[in-house]
Amino acid sequence: MAKKALDEDIKQQALWIVRGYKASLRRYMAARQDVILATPCSFGEYVAGEETCRQYFPHSSEVGRPVENMQQALERLERCPDARRVAAVDKAKLLIGEDLQDEELRRKLTNAILLNCESGRNYPFEILGVDFLGRSNFYERRTDFLAAVAKNFGII
Repeated sequence: MAKKALDEDIKQQALWIVRGYKASLRRYMAARQDVILATPCSFGEYVAGEETCRQYFPHSSEVGRPVENMQQALERLERCPDARRVAAVDKAKLLIGEDLQDEELRRKLTNAILLNCESGRNYPFEILGVDFLGRSNFYERRTDFLAAVAKNFGII
């Protein structure tokens, strides 16, 4: 039984998710740091001379629950598109080369597939150094990776 090919539109969406992985990870980590380092007290900053000062605003009449609020903010953050993209690519990366016993070959294959997805013209199969697989096997594994990204993100 032949394997079903990945539809071109789904393949392109998965490729764009992989290509935007670094930017999504950067935005996600920055937003996570903002939530973690946020203070429950609201304040404004101003400069007095050469010194930066904070002016704290009065608290509201509500009872503050900073730990619960932080947990809720982190849960909301995990549902945002950037977090979902990062999680989809990370989960799919774990599946690359799971049939290979040698961890070094697996790492090399993972890096080769990611580089090829980011820019296939700059990183074709011939210069990636994964000749131990063969060209068709490499591109089958790349397609499987993109299918896993699409499935993890919820495209298929």
